[in-house]
Amino acid sequence: MTSTVKRKRELGVEARDTRDLRILFAPALIVVVGVGIFPLVFALIVSFQQWEPFLRSHPFNAGANFSEVWNDDVFHTSAINTALFVTVVVPIQTVLGFGLALIVESRVRLQRFFFPVFLLPMLIAPIVVGYMWLQMWQYPMGIINELIAFILPGDPRVHWLGSSQTAYLTLLVTEIWQWTPFVFVIMLAALSAVPISLREAAAVDGAGWWTTLKVVILPTVSPVLTVVIVLRILESANFFATVWSITQGGPGTSTYSLVMYITRIAQFGRPGVAAAASFIFMLGLAIPIGFILMWLLKRQTAEKRRI
Repeated sequence: MTSTVKRKRELGVEARDTRDLRILFAPALIVVVGVGIFPLVFALIVSFQQWEPFLRSHPFNAGANFSEVWNDDVFHTSAINTALFVTVVVPIQTVLGFGLALIVESRVRLQRFFFPVFLLPMLIAPIVVGYMWLQMWQYPMGIINELIAFILPGDPRVHWLGSSQTAYLTLLVTEIWQWTPFVFVIMLAALSAVPISLREAAAVDGAGWWTTLKVVILPTVSPVLTVVIVLRILESANFFATVWSITQGGPGTSTYSLVMYITRIAQFGRPGVAAAASFIFMLGLAIPIGFILMWLLKRQTAEKRRI
């Protein structure tokens, strides 16, 4: 009899604990559904409907929105620009940021100088950075042209925003300037967490700087480096403020990014097509990168367990 009462009390405590957990979990679930899942589902519905400014109803149009996006030359230009942007910007940011972190890591005075200097670009809003660099790229009296004219003879000033190639270059340089410090700060923190004992053991074995970097440092910081690279890929693929503030997608549509393309379509009162373009963008980039990140992290965790 006593054991039965005790068991009932234990079940009652478990039920109460489960109920309390559900109550505590409910606000987070509401936020996730309301902020994340519901807009995603609604956008998916809109992508299969014909939304026009003067239509009261929104008839189902199957995959017409997706077909229109896929056959749009501006979409292909935007996709190529975005892919090229990510391919160029992320490796340069990674190499520069990680390299500077390696140089500064053991030098306290350099850390005191570089930390505040490198934090400034990240603290400025991207749209402000874009307008600031726009003034620097201006022709003919921008500061960059003035520096070129001061260094080189003749009249070497360049109309940076006048052609698609140089306009695209301005976007690359601006993005690299702003977000290389992000890689630097994160990797500097990761390097400071590398155990000194491992470096000392490598030095005792006669390993030089390069061998220590390849055998000790890189395997230790590789999980952090992987996350940083993936974050930079996702952020770079979503670049918008730089394009909006510097080139407005021009000349013409030559420097459109995918986000710029989607924004322009939505501004023209065609949310169905914009939603379709968003899902093509998401399925083509964001989701695959997410799966790659999870695969890399699992692989690195498995390798560490084997070691």
